[in-house]
Amino acid sequence: MKPLPDPQLNRLLAGRDELTQADKDAALEQIFERLPADHVERPAGLLAPWLRWALVGLGLLLVAPIWYFTVAQGPVDQFTARGPADAKPSFAVVCAETLAEGKCAKGGKLLFRVEPRGARRFAALAIAAGGGAVVWYFTDVGIEGLGADGLLAVGVPLGPEHAAGRHEVVGVFSNQTLTKDEIRALLEAPEKSAGQGQVVRRALEVTP
Repeated sequence: MKPLPDPQLNRLLAGRDELTQADKDAALEQIFERLPADHVERPAGLLAPWLRWALVGLGLLLVAPIWYFTVAQGPVDQFTARGPADAKPSFAVVCAETLAEGKCAKGGKLLFRVEPRGARRFAALAIAAGGGAVVWYFTDVGIEGLGADGLLAVGVPLGPEHAAGRHEVVGVFSNQTLTKDEIRALLEAPEKSAGQGQVVRRALEVTP
């Protein structure tokens, strides 16, 4: 075996990669020849090429799952729930006096039971049946950290602006505060406002 010149050996020991694999193998052989035989046990041999590639393949298999979940999956949709893939924000309207859902008498108070499922802000309004009068309830209520019952701290009195009959209560979930104009645009053309908010509709009957 032809010994390596000292400069080449020094570069190898310094951790540089200028040498070929054959030079590195030769350098290791030279190192073991220089060490006293009673102080070191000479390895049976360097790794065979097929074994090196097998170790590389094993490393790729270990890294692949991490890459898939952190890169390949991409960003998570802002309204994706921590549960079933099709779960979306939801709410229910409840009469404070009777606890009936979707039905309340004039003069009573309407409560909102909300399931945010990832959303941070909530707005609500009522539309009389047949596209009649619109009653704005609230445009920006924080819904992070709700209690276990999901009830909002604000209620809506059913005053004279609520005619007896059927209404549609529209809830808008979002991650940021929306103006009335933005909410109107979302209701009129939801396909053009995709990503701004999620619209949920509930029936309400106001009795005399």
